[in-house]
Amino acid sequence: PPSYMLRASGGPGPRLHKSPLQFNMDRSMKFFVAGLTCLFLVWFVHSMFYTAPSTPPVAIEIHNPPPRDNLLQVNHPLGCLFVPHPPLTETLRAHDWNTLAPANVEDRSFLVFLAGLINVSAYPKRILYDLGLHDYEGSLRWMLDNYPAQFDEVYGFECDVGIFKDKKDPRIPEGGAHYFIGKCADTKDGENAVDFPRLLHETCRMQDFCVIKMDIEGAEWTVLPKMEEKGVHSLVDELLVEIHFQDPHMAPFGWNKFGPQTIEDGRKLLNHWRHDLNVYTNPWP
Repeated sequence: PPSYMLRASGGPGPRLHKSPLQFNMDRSMKFFVAGLTCLFLVWFVHSMFYTAPSTPPVAIEIHNPPPRDNLLQVNHPLGCLFVPHPPLTETLRAHDWNTLAPANVEDRSFLVFLAGLINVSAYPKRILYDLGLHDYEGSLRWMLDNYPAQFDEVYGFECDVGIFKDKKDPRIPEGGAHYFIGKCADTKDGENAVDFPRLLHETCRMQDFCVIKMDIEGAEWTVLPKMEEKGVHSLVDELLVEIHFQDPHMAPFGWNKFGPQTIEDGRKLLNHWRHDLNVYTNPWP
């Protein structure tokens, strides 16, 4: 029989042959697998012994950056926001009582509240700290009437036992009013004083919206630095503070007892809290 009919043993019988096309396909597959294997070996050796040179960071140029001196960064629950600082030049001033009508001495129409610029309902809790409650009407009630947000809790301090009359305002939730009557907001606890930086640390969380109204007759010069020293200034979202200083225009009304700070020192203090500590700060009249 012909050779293509012989078995490998030499005996007769059918013998299957591959066509030339099948043979070429098998050979191509072998070359393909061998090529992939070589590429893998080259990559493996390269990755084991080659170290890419370090690339210096690329500076990203920002065109027309915002005027950061005039903007405040707010860490809002929905993201980082920038808001303009409230005006300062004309709001911290020494009153000339000979030319300024008494009705305008405590004019608060210039106040621009932070809650009027951002949505504070996204915060878990809104807390007001009123340092200097006075008679309720001119301080706490005014804040509740005019501040564009409702507070979940109020902490109030008044040194004079006989001046503050608790009106039990229905806008403060039940159990949300905490008053320290006969105790002054101070930097340490005492018979007639409360360590305010400590209390702020214990009652306010970073994610809460914190507003402080401060009118403590000169004690701001010690309380505010102590808050910064203790690091609790970072809890404050908005500060409204009356700065007391020596000035000849204010002497007839008892302000000569304040000092040696001047009105310029007061401006520096406000600017420090605004630009260095990043707190939305308004002077309280």
